[in-house]
Amino acid sequence: MRTATQTSLLLAGVLFISAVPPRVYAQNGALQSPATIDAIDPNTHIVTGHVNATGQSVEFKVTNQALLMQLRPGRRFYVNLSVSLDGRNPVGTLISLGAPPPASSGGGSNASGSQSTGNNSSSSPNAYLPAVQAAVNLLTGSGNVVVQPQCNGLVAISCSGGKPVTSTIQLTRNSVNISPAGANAYTFSAQIAALTPADIPVSYSGVSCELSVNTGRAAPLSASGTFNVANLSVPNVYKLTLSGLRVSSAQGNIQFSGSVGCNVANSLQGMAESSLLPQALESRSSNPVCIAVDPKAGAKAVNCPQ
Repeated sequence: MRTATQTSLLLAGVLFISAVPPRVYAQNGALQSPATIDAIDPNTHIVTGHVNATGQSVEFKVTNQALLMQLRPGRRFYVNLSVSLDGRNPVGTLISLGAPPPASSGGGSNASGSQSTGNNSSSSPNAYLPAVQAAVNLLTGSGNVVVQPQCNGLVAISCSGGKPVTSTIQLTRNSVNISPAGANAYTFSAQIAALTPADIPVSYSGVSCELSVNTGRAAPLSASGTFNVANLSVPNVYKLTLSGLRVSSAQGNIQFSGSVGCNVANSLQGMAESSLLPQALESRSSNPVCIAVDPKAGAKAVNCPQ
């Protein structure tokens, strides 16, 4: 049971900070990993630390200024796969959780200190988190995304005169949360501000319209889905398969303009949410995607081993 002195931060797993570190358990019953704060940047609100047992780097952002002022280097906190003050409401954004540094002797290393080869065998949720975080970043991270033209069918997207044109959407991710969802499965939810620098040509039943997206920052897009992780024969490389990607937005953030018929097309917001926007996100990465987790360089996408 948590004491009144405990504080937790919700990032991508429950991050508990306490004056007197007790034994803290996650909601799924797993023991939290004790960690220590190393540095705090009051300007960016970014806190860096490390997991005590593995040396993994932890970097997170605290949006609550009052809470940030209470934190000090050397203070104990706990990391699992969610972080909140009350176990429900997010108060920060996880930036990264690094892979454990290579062991210098024993365990999985040979006499020279290099990592031994063989199948990935860890079943710990934390072992997969850097790979999952990298895959989620590929899909939902800030930056431009190119809309994939669809010039055939009832609805034509990013096409002019039957020919594909280049259309982009600017994305700014505000927050992301990753949680375990069963054996080797992780759900994610990201809040993303979206803006089209120029309208996207769309035609529906022969009516030519222009589609624009402007969520602002108050009511951004919400993108969610599930990654299933599979171990591969290559050490520290994981295959992640995406399923159930959904995108939703507040009414009015997606607009159709043009001829009179385009007024009716405003009812097609569901088309943009179920087709255009998910396909734009999915175009940033292959599915499945393979992620290599390097203890020094971090996690990155690689070609899947044959």
